[in-house]
Amino acid sequence: MGNINSSSIQYTVNSNWYTSASVNMFYTYNTTLYLDLDGTTSNSGWQDIRVDGTIFNRTSASYTSSIDRWNWNNITVPFGNNVSHDIVITDDGQLQSSGVTIPFGQTSGAIDMNNLRNFYGEPSWGSSMISMSDLFRGGNLVPDRSANSAVPTSGAIAMNDFYGNETYLMIEKQPTLKSYFGGFGGGSGTAVLTWNIATNPNSQSDIDVGYKALKSVCEYRWVINVTNTSGDALYPQIIYNGTNTNNPSMPHTTVWSGDPTLTIEVDHGVQTGSIAGTAYFEVRKIWNGTTYSETSSSAFWSVIIETAGE
Repeated sequence: MGNINSSSIQYTVNSNWYTSASVNMFYTYNTTLYLDLDGTTSNSGWQDIRVDGTIFNRTSASYTSSIDRWNWNNITVPFGNNVSHDIVITDDGQLQSSGVTIPFGQTSGAIDMNNLRNFYGEPSWGSSMISMSDLFRGGNLVPDRSANSAVPTSGAIAMNDFYGNETYLMIEKQPTLKSYFGGFGGGSGTAVLTWNIATNPNSQSDIDVGYKALKSVCEYRWVINVTNTSGDALYPQIIYNGTNTNNPSMPHTTVWSGDPTLTIEVDHGVQTGSIAGTAYFEVRKIWNGTTYSETSSSAFWSVIIETAGE
């Protein structure tokens, strides 16, 4: 989905996002987002669309019944051609149904700013600084949910506005495929595959977790497996949380860490061959003695080393 020089770029999308609706096209033109449905009516039942971290609700869209089209005007989502976006359509108005709700758990008494930072996330990854202006509803820390309705979107905030609040843990971007292809080069070489997370609450890298800044106060671990090898022996080295594990038994599960960066390295000399496998991550947040967790889908990774001229 996306636009190039104000021309609409249309892509057929998977109809199983909401099983009662057959989706024809999902596209943008200038600053308008369009959703074309097939064989449905205005009361077809779907409620919300989430594109990456941005929510579009049916009640804020205009509707053209003759072509069963919904559109949202003046959008700010940075669509781009040949760019992958995470899209969810729900039928109940709760876009977080595929994630897990985490209650703040305090309904009376004094609230500590550090407690709010540890709950919602760090405004700047790795920083202990937080101010009241970081805590407006719909910003990078506090989701715009009904349980958080007492928190204003601007103006003065009172600490008791956070009584009964909640956030949610959701995998916003699944791990991306990683591959390496090269020649043996006459003696030495290293294939490097790395998955990173963006530290900016509104940016994405190879993986992403929400809500927005919540990813800065979660723990992560990876499960790596080798599913196929051919040719000369190639061995993976797993680099995670400052530890290098050379050729571990598979599947290999890392330790929990606040930094989800994973690197798989494969050293090769004059060997020619291939090694391939999968990797997925788990994310958890422990709050008030309860563990809330989500598991990503598996990403395929591969390293292929060939002789020159092949």
